[in-house]
Amino acid sequence: MVDFNETKLRDIVDYNEKVIEAAGGDVNNVVDKIITFDYQGHTIWNPFKDETLRYSVNPEKKYGLGNLKQLINDFESK
Repeated sequence: MVDFNETKLRDIVDYNEKVIEAAGGDVNNVVDKIITFDYQGHTIWNPFKDETLRYSVNPEKKYGLGNLKQLINDFESK
């Protein structure tokens, strides 16, 4: 993955974590406010983790460049 994209993805995760923290940790109450994409029936807000948020993954290999580009575009347009 290109460093630029990794930096942007980390910015998105930081943004999402702040929104979730402000909601008392309840993702369900802020799912419309965080930056996400759908992957095999799961809402992904941290592309560095798998769907369960338990395991670290390579975002590009796991979710594909298309999903990551969309995530970045959504973040930049917010």
